[in-house]
Amino acid sequence: MHYGDHDTSGYTYRHCKPCVEAYPDEEEVKKIVLGLIDRKAAWENCFQEEWAPIVKKTVKGFDFILSHFTKGEPTNKAGNNVPGLAEFLEKAGLDANRPFFYSQHRVPKNTVGGPFFWGQDDGTSTSDVFSSKYPNCIALCGHNHLSCTEERAIWQGGFTCVQVPSLSYTTTLAGRENGMALNDRPFTDPIPSMSSIRMSGSSKHALFITVHERAIVISRRELVNNASLGPDWVIPFPVPGSSPYSFANRAKNEVAPEFPSDAKIKVSCVKGKDRVGKERELYCVEFPVASSTSTTPRANDYSVSVEVVGDDVVRVYREKRVFSQRYTWDEKADSVFPVQCCFDRSEVPTGVSCRFTARPCGSFGARGKEISTPFQKRTWSLPKPAGRSNV
Repeated sequence: MHYGDHDTSGYTYRHCKPCVEAYPDEEEVKKIVLGLIDRKAAWENCFQEEWAPIVKKTVKGFDFILSHFTKGEPTNKAGNNVPGLAEFLEKAGLDANRPFFYSQHRVPKNTVGGPFFWGQDDGTSTSDVFSSKYPNCIALCGHNHLSCTEERAIWQGGFTCVQVPSLSYTTTLAGRENGMALNDRPFTDPIPSMSSIRMSGSSKHALFITVHERAIVISRRELVNNASLGPDWVIPFPVPGSSPYSFANRAKNEVAPEFPSDAKIKVSCVKGKDRVGKERELYCVEFPVASSTSTTPRANDYSVSVEVVGDDVVRVYREKRVFSQRYTWDEKADSVFPVQCCFDRSEVPTGVSCRFTARPCGSFGARGKEISTPFQKRTWSLPKPAGRSNV
């Protein structure tokens, strides 16, 4: 266990209007919240052990290197690196024949989540410390709350990195119509037509790591339903040079997810609200989830498009990526509801033949077989209100 950003620098978030109204005097805030000012005093008062920015603990023969989040310290004003980490590791007496675990709050740059992932450090940990010296390192990071249903939550290069999920709430990668990612903020043009799947309920994620003689097994669990969130990640040890969990290897070997054989698309005209609460007239496209089978994986997300036809040419008029409503839940819970993707009425052409098409997508680019509605000229028509019953 170690400090994260909200433990030690929350008082600096002075753009928060309610916080400023409650505590307008900056110095008074510092006096009230000791733990946000004196890391050492707060830690030693709570845990009765000496605090240091980086510590080594050995549990059952395995070494854990824990680095506290030290934003605001003279050598780490921005909180973007771990000062002294390289020197600490060189003197730590690590066994090159055994895995060791390293943990920091922010994401080592260009590892889990990919190069555009929000909340990365400045790259020092990746390029200078772990690039090739410590192939037996299993690095754990937080900050982003990334759902561990996301296969990009584990990465391998010169070392292994795993994004630790959250018991509070989970996020997704950016770019999806109903995702929950800070990279999607602020919502500009076009404003997403759907609210975030975060609003559909809170799943609670956890990882359980088992260290065997020749492998490290990471199990992904959803704790509300006590259910598996996907196949275990099994890291052979010693880690082979081919890095089985590298993004490149997984993209090359990825099997595409597939819809069930009887899957069909349903399209409805509805009135709803976009991401910022504005009333909209929407085409709601629904279809079943692409669950895993004995030969295909669960879909990561879905590509949904409006396509138009001219003579023998079919072209995409508008395309969106969307998560299933319970993407962050286990497959059984996820399959209860159909996948939904909403298009604003203005996004669907009139006067020409068009269709809606959906494709299940894997985490690394593989796409399964499409399902589509017939081509037709769309006429906006809301369903008639249900008549009164005499019963």
